[in-house]
Amino acid sequence: QKRHAVSALKGIGFRVLAGGDSYNDVSMLKEADAGFFFCPPDSIVQEFPQFPVARSYAEFQEHIGRAGGFPS
Repeated sequence: QKRHAVSALKGIGFRVLAGGDSYNDVSMLKEADAGFFFCPPDSIVQEFPQFPVARSYAEFQEHIGRAGGFPS
């Protein structure tokens, strides 16, 4: 469902940045223009190394800023 929501938003012209912390978020992160993990378990980080990892809110904001979401 999360992936479908991202797809729908992109379909009407939105640029989508997404954050998640678990396996159920991976399809959403793949669909988003930029996806990030926030405090995920190490196993998911190893399995999906293509997604940046934030271990704090400050790091999460930095990832969003680098992706063009807002100035960090």
